[in-house]
Amino acid sequence: MFTEKEANALIFGEKMIAKTKDQSLIYEFIKATDKIKAVLRTSEREKADFLANRTIIGKNWKEERTSNHLSDIQKALTNFQVIQIEYKKEGATENSSRKLEPFAIYHNTSENWVLIAWCRLRKEFRSFRIDRIQKLLYLPEKFIPHKMTLDEYVEIQREKHFNKAVTKG
Repeated sequence: MFTEKEANALIFGEKMIAKTKDQSLIYEFIKATDKIKAVLRTSEREKADFLANRTIIGKNWKEERTSNHLSDIQKALTNFQVIQIEYKKEGATENSSRKLEPFAIYHNTSENWVLIAWCRLRKEFRSFRIDRIQKLLYLPEKFIPHKMTLDEYVEIQREKHFNKAVTKG
């Protein structure tokens, strides 16, 4: 059984996820937490519901939902599935089509989800804001996982954009 603190942590997680801008992540998380809540003792469930009604997470006040692809991208990333996207770059009048090998996902300071992927068109790692993906398809092709770690990728990006190595420690 879950402890009260564990149940409370799940409630906070649910509240935080509810503020994200991707509808697919919200939907899947709510389904999962509903299953978890179903196995809580009545007293823990009542306390968790009370806490949920007394908690506000401040970001995304307008409750914007700007994407619905995060869950599909997560699945493609963990299954090494090539995806094809129709992407609308900011200011562009037309979409571009890209075949991608998902590498990582991050949530940026503007509260947008971003996919880092190997772009087969550009033959390099590129970043794609998930809210700009107009269409996403799983392709039947799998890819070999990239050997680079996310930390290595971040270090390369820091050097590329800031032209200096970051010291650790």
